[in-house]
Amino acid sequence: MPAAAEQDESDIRTVPLQFPLDFPFHAFFHEPGMTSCLAQLELGHTGSPSGAPTRSDAMHGSLGSNRRLDFLSGGGEMATLIRAHQWAATPLGEPTGWPSGLKTLVGVMLGSIQPMFVTWGPDRTLLYNDAYAEILARKHPASLGRDFLEVWHEIRADLLPIVEQAYNGEPVHMDDITLMMERRGYLEETHFAFSYTPVRDEAGAITGFFCPCTEITGQVMAERRLAAETERQRRLFEQAPGFVAVLAQPEHSFEFVNQAYRRLFGDRDFVGRTVREVFPELEGQGFFEQLDQVYTSGKRFAAHHLPIRLRRSPDAIAEERFLDFIYEPVRDEAGRITGIFCEGHDVTEVHLAQAAIETSNARYSSVLAAMSEGFLVLDEDYRVTEINAEGLRIDGRPESEIVGKTHWELFPASVGTPVEAAYRRAMGERVPVELNHHYQDAATGHDLWLALRVYPVPGGVAAFYRDISERVRAEEALRRSEERLRTAVGISTVGVLFWGPNFGLTEVNDAFLAMTGFSREEALGKTWQELTPEEFYPESWRAVEQVMTTGEATPYEKQYFRKDGSRWWGLFAPRKVGDEVVEFVLDVTDRRKAEAALRALNEELETRVLHAVAEREKTEAALRQSQKLEAVGQLTGGVAHDFNNLLTIVRSSVEFLRRPNLAEERRCRYIDAITETVDRAAKLTGQLLAFARRQALKPEVFDVPERMQAITDMLRTIVGSRIQIVIDAACHRCFAEADVVQFETAVVNMVVNARDAMNGEGTLRVHVDAHAQMPPIRRHAGGAGKFVAVSISDTGSGIPADQLGQIFVSGA
Repeated sequence: MPAAAEQDESDIRTVPLQFPLDFPFHAFFHEPGMTSCLAQLELGHTGSPSGAPTRSDAMHGSLGSNRRLDFLSGGGEMATLIRAHQWAATPLGEPTGWPSGLKTLVGVMLGSIQPMFVTWGPDRTLLYNDAYAEILARKHPASLGRDFLEVWHEIRADLLPIVEQAYNGEPVHMDDITLMMERRGYLEETHFAFSYTPVRDEAGAITGFFCPCTEITGQVMAERRLAAETERQRRLFEQAPGFVAVLAQPEHSFEFVNQAYRRLFGDRDFVGRTVREVFPELEGQGFFEQLDQVYTSGKRFAAHHLPIRLRRSPDAIAEERFLDFIYEPVRDEAGRITGIFCEGHDVTEVHLAQAAIETSNARYSSVLAAMSEGFLVLDEDYRVTEINAEGLRIDGRPESEIVGKTHWELFPASVGTPVEAAYRRAMGERVPVELNHHYQDAATGHDLWLALRVYPVPGGVAAFYRDISERVRAEEALRRSEERLRTAVGISTVGVLFWGPNFGLTEVNDAFLAMTGFSREEALGKTWQELTPEEFYPESWRAVEQVMTTGEATPYEKQYFRKDGSRWWGLFAPRKVGDEVVEFVLDVTDRRKAEAALRALNEELETRVLHAVAEREKTEAALRQSQKLEAVGQLTGGVAHDFNNLLTIVRSSVEFLRRPNLAEERRCRYIDAITETVDRAAKLTGQLLAFARRQALKPEVFDVPERMQAITDMLRTIVGSRIQIVIDAACHRCFAEADVVQFETAVVNMVVNARDAMNGEGTLRVHVDAHAQMPPIRRHAGGAGKFVAVSISDTGSGIPADQLGQIFVSGA
């Protein structure tokens, strides 16, 4: 195939020809840089000029066959056309007369599937095979046997220099020549790879050249399109807002980086260097290992907001950035990984903004959670999209039952109220609305006052609301209190004073003016010191300190001056209200006078009562002494009788003991009788001493029922024979700790009283019982513990009901 005329020597080199294995010659080509190029065809001995048969002809079965056409056998369509062509009209003449070298080349050419042609002779007669016929297109078959340069007349200027070079014996090779051919009725750009191999005759003269060629137009166009697409992609990558890099080979060498990549990572020397060489500061951050993993596994890696510490220049301080990027493996036609495509964006600002937003949202959420106001957001359909903790507390329902529902579903009682109007106005007119509303819903039990503020926000409205029920109730209470205060201030009997910060009067009511005699103008501005006598200063200072410390003072009484200098008594009750002290005063002058008169009267009455009581006590003492003497007399009579009986026993026993010859047994019995009688006498004497209260207390444990039985005889002596004594013991053994003598004396006293109440005749019953606690009697409190109760009842007339309270009075 011809080559371009402008092809320089550097584009020309020799290549081996593609011949069948039975090709009977060898081609020798000089390598580039040789001073000459020689193609020598070893065609064997072609015979003498006379055309005599040679040994070679005999070996190939063509003995004497120069005129035979066996070399055209098996050559496909072109072999047929060559046989049929009128060669006699061409410079070559009939094929039978062609030189054996030409026949050999034609045979090789026709047997090849690669496009080939031969130009022969000074007229450059063209011979070609079936594959080359496809290159000729419409020029085929008319091109057979014609001048090669005439066939390609449209590119003659391109071919002539390299054709002449081949005819000059210099082989020609081109990997790509561009030719504008007209082979289909129009000019088209074509590309070929070919070589021209000069062919010499036996004399060494150049008779033509042999050309194997390949049309690479499709390949070149594909490469051009690929190059154009690659260039377009590079331009796109250069213009891309994100950073782009292409890495090659397992070492991850940079093949391409765009301007965004250079702006982000610094203007370093990228292309041709590995990632590790360009970015030593990334060691230990995991990027190198991730690139190795992508290249090895073939799996894409995507990162989102991944932190990276890098330096913009070798001397700069490493700074932290955040990147979104992908590592995409690049594969060749065979599917082998040849590199990695990296594309991404610097999202540092976005990351920091998101972090700031998250921080802001966290603060927003914490503020909403900590707010003392309820907060909710409604969308344009009035559906709740958000509610804070205070709003949930006020509502009482969980968030899941609120969010997503309309305001009217959640609060049906608000429909048709100023609340609905406020929300619709804020939503429709996009203006803030505020109101206080008393919300009542019998279905949910809501009954509260709300301070509501509604603000338009994008996509809806936001509402802030506070439960002001306590405040409203407090205001109502204050209103009622103020009303009561106004009523109280208007009372003519109670003075009301308002003291300023320096305890000067700022306001007084008419009642106070009437108490003091001052006019309002004269009273206002006066201090309490001006109105108070000095002897009441300590009490007044105590009240001032107390009211300033605790907000109120204990009511106290003191005197005030009237306008005329006279004094009056007042009951003062101060209380701090805001910056003032309000003091209520009641004129108690008349009460104090009445109390003084009453005290005088009481003192006189007390003197009289004390005198009367003293006289009564004397009388009662005399009566008690008389009764005691009477009891002693009665007791003495009984005791004398008992002692007489005891002495009789002693006297009788002594008389019996004086008898001679008295039996020992009787003597001992009389002695025992004397001993027992003495013991009884000693006991009787002890009782008398105790009765006379001349013996010290001596507590001991004794059985109460047994003791009562022991003193029964003495009691019978006291009460006389007409009174029957009955001992009723509810407990078998009831032990108590007391002075036995005092116990018996108390019983004797009660028995004497019972005797007197019965006028000396009747039944006296003594009841003994055990109790688990002491019952409260008179002014004595009860107490827990085990006690023994002794009660004495009689059949006498009893005590009048109006005198029962006096039976235990001391001295009675």
